Amino acid sequence: MNGRKIYKLSDIADVQTGPFGSQLHQRDYVDVGTPCIMPCNIGANLDVKTDNIAHLKDADILRLNKYCVKVGDIIYSRRGDIEKCAYINQLQEGWLCGTGCLRIRPNTAMCFPKYLAYLLSTKESKKWIVANAVGTTMLNLNSSILNTMPISLPPLAEQKRIADILSAIDDKIELNRRINANLEQQAQALYKSWFVDFEPFGGKMPEDWRVGTLGEICITNKRSYSGKFYNSFEYLDTGSVTSNKIDTIQLLNPTIDKIPSRARRAVTEGDILYSSVRPNQKHYMFLYNPSSNMVVSTGFIVITANWSGYRYYIYQYLIQDIVIQHLQSIAEQSVSTYPSINASDITNLEINIPSNKAIEKYANVMNPIMKQITNNQSENLRLAQLRDTLLPKLMSGEIKI
Repeated sequence: MNGRKIYKLSDIADVQTGPFGSQLHQRDYVDVGTPCIMPCNIGANLDVKTDNIAHLKDADILRLNKYCVKVGDIIYSRRGDIEKCAYINQLQEGWLCGTGCLRIRPNTAMCFPKYLAYLLSTKESKKWIVANAVGTTMLNLNSSILNTMPISLPPLAEQKRIADILSAIDDKIELNRRINANLEQQAQALYKSWFVDFEPFGGKMPEDWRVGTLGEICITNKRSYSGKFYNSFEYLDTGSVTSNKIDTIQLLNPTIDKIPSRARRAVTEGDILYSSVRPNQKHYMFLYNPSSNMVVSTGFIVITANWSGYRYYIYQYLIQDIVIQHLQSIAEQSVSTYPSINASDITNLEINIPSNKAIEKYANVMNPIMKQITNNQSENLRLAQLRDTLLPKLMSGEIKI
């Protein structure tokens, strides 16, 4: 078959279960140390998400050394969202494959690791995983199941060429993410300078500012849809957004796709999305220039500034650690199934309300920063679409290189 051979995963890789039982306890996790990759850290694009990642002391890493990951390893979750996997790069060398995870270590004499990671991220591989998993309420994966997974491999040199093409796209996506992380840091430093330290105003809050509530300068959940759609639309759910980064946008066609019941919220330029569940997971987003057919989940609180000048100020205020911690404490007191907040918890927040002149100056400084962030995000979505179009064609041999 085009020079390709079919193997079982156990023929070309070693599969190991992460630490379990008495090997690792909740009390072992610390604020500073070696990161520990848990199921929640497995991203949608073979990446490891580091937001809220757990850490372990050196003594525990030494004790659990056999579970440490190397470049080229691939990590799966053992339960729940078992379709996704993460590829370990140089940055994550020596981190721990944590509780609830499975580690795949390819035999590099037979398999190019990045090629295998891309192969495992195809729709066909994900379907196989789901079809062969066990459990009804929650799908479970184990090493025995993974070991039997059929793997189609072309010659090693071709594996590398395919992986290099796809990696070039992912490298550009990662570069844009790093640029955006730097721009986000600049934006937060600017906010602190202006509205925490009051540096442009002589170190104190100007007399023409006042203390008010967020609800005085914004409204929430301004428009919603009935849930009936006749044309295709872009859909964004809370799990697709973290710290102003979009993993995926779903394009849904109501004639062929099942429309999520939560696809109700309408959005417009400058809106802020803020997840109502577990604020400390940072599922928030600033919408600089959304498509006209975007719909978002009712799991988001959609915040619209009364005046466009306020939008950057409101966004930066809401992503401050002290505000997130306050909202998380409110969420933990809720009687909902999950720790959650509602729109009034947002609008009742106490905030300094600057003069229009100060806000306008701040917005003018912030606008090019937020525009560049959005441009990079848009390019990343286009690149991801290109990669996802090429992926199955390269893996099947339809495109030969």
